[in-house]
Amino acid sequence: MQNMAENGFSMIILSNNSGTRVESFAGQFPIRFMHRAKKPLPFGFRRAARLLGVLPKQVAVIGDQLFTDILGAGLSGMRSVLVEPVRIETQRFLAFKRKMEKPILRRLERTKSL
Repeated sequence: MQNMAENGFSMIILSNNSGTRVESFAGQFPIRFMHRAKKPLPFGFRRAARLLGVLPKQVAVIGDQLFTDILGAGLSGMRSVLVEPVRIETQRFLAFKRKMEKPILRRLERTKSL
């Protein structure tokens, strides 16, 4: 992350989790964060852009969830990069969302839209 900052990139973690939960991993890095962002609604994404002092079209959202991160970026007029999850989700709701994402991701891969 230091390399990103040295090259002029500003970063912020945008999460739907509680402040305590987000701070537990964001605190490992010198990076700002927003909690309870209500992704995929665009409000949190646009607020994050304002905090960074940039326009939505200047933002690249990097996320591992199609229905929150990538959809929210699109609804907010931001570019997005879908990455592999760091770990397999065991929480029921997230596991369900991952299962729902699979057919969409397979279709996107076939059309080379990713």
